[in-house]
Amino acid sequence: MKLLLCIAGGETSRDTIVAGGKIAAAFNTDLSVLYVGEKHATHMTSAVNLSRMKLSEWKIELPGVKVLEYAEMVLHDLNLLEVDDTGEIVEVHSLKPDINGAYELHAMGKHGQNIRLRLREGEIIDEVIKEVDVGGYDVTIIGASKERRLVQRLIQFVECSLFITKNIQDIDYRFLFAVDETEMSRKALLLGARTAHFLKAEATLLTVVSNDSDIKSGEENLSKAESILQRAGVKYDKKVMVGDPTEIIIEEAGEDHIVVMGSSKSSQLSKFFKATKAVKVVQDGNCPVLIAK
Repeated sequence: MKLLLCIAGGETSRDTIVAGGKIAAAFNTDLSVLYVGEKHATHMTSAVNLSRMKLSEWKIELPGVKVLEYAEMVLHDLNLLEVDDTGEIVEVHSLKPDINGAYELHAMGKHGQNIRLRLREGEIIDEVIKEVDVGGYDVTIIGASKERRLVQRLIQFVECSLFITKNIQDIDYRFLFAVDETEMSRKALLLGARTAHFLKAEATLLTVVSNDSDIKSGEENLSKAESILQRAGVKYDKKVMVGDPTEIIIEEAGEDHIVVMGSSKSSQLSKFFKATKAVKVVQDGNCPVLIAK
């Protein structure tokens, strides 16, 4: 698995960086940290010889560099980065321009993973989409921005699975799988089961039907889902409930679950004008959400 962690700033993104770092450590996988800043009239390459300086040695006040420096510090505190005998972070290369469209610092992880700190300049949505396209990421991790429209657009248009770290806390989360009969629900089960296994978390399988006459079909959906969690070695319970899916998912999740659900198969135009169930759960709920694509 290859992870992309998108951050909005320095200390304001600490919880998101910690969550992404812990997931990367659990999977022992490559991690790229991306910050998208505004375009500057003066390119950074004219301010410093990038290839000969460590990130901590920069003396200029470009916001993007400060954000990457903070992210590096948090990952170091999580013991995710390899250090040499002097305590210095082991870098494959210091911050360089034009690495697949971004400035990049490439460090080594504690167990040989590739840890990349990347800086793009431009419009956030466009640059995240470009990053996903060139990076081949399996999951993009983002914080729950106060700009609801921004998060909605990321969910709708980024072409890989997403983990939204809304109200992330230092607790032992349960996973809440929102199960239905669709192929995207099955993809969500596969991704979520693997994640729950590596995080040593327990789970609840939940399917919501519109009326009592559909309970049997809901139970059949759960029966298919159970085999996936069983193969992953994840302990679980299961529920069939009647009502509005979005409202019930939010109520059942509370603040101590990670909701796992598939993305909608609606057209991009339809998604633009109408929020999907996943978007509504992220916007109106109060817990992290993993959306499989």
